[in-house]
Amino acid sequence: MTNDLALTITGNLTADPELNHSRGGTPVAAVIVATTPRHYDRAADIWADEETIYLPCTAWRHTAQNIAASLRKGDRVLVRGKLRQHTYTTDTGSRSTFELDIDDIGTSLRHRTAHTGPGRQHDADTTPSPPARS
Repeated sequence: MTNDLALTITGNLTADPELNHSRGGTPVAAVIVATTPRHYDRAADIWADEETIYLPCTAWRHTAQNIAASLRKGDRVLVRGKLRQHTYTTDTGSRSTFELDIDDIGTSLRHRTAHTGPGRQHDADTTPSPPARS
């Protein structure tokens, strides 16, 4: 059992996904998800926004390729992954950043619909089929 912190967030992509490759050729996609927590202020009888959180997220291999092919800036997504902390030292002291290693990601259907059908990719296998023999 590991002590990984599993996290699920809902938010919007701040830019188109960036697809790159590691030195070994493994696809890696980077996105930033922005989410703004809200709470109900009973005294004012309104919903109030809190400070927006910008969380860098990284995906690897087929997930990275699928993200780059499917998602765009502004898309509302649900992201599940492991929260990672990176600590480094600067002239002013020690700093920490957080990043989410994506296990799964999908489009939120809360405010939109999605359609699947013929011609749509349904799995991660993007290898073309061999030609049929006659």
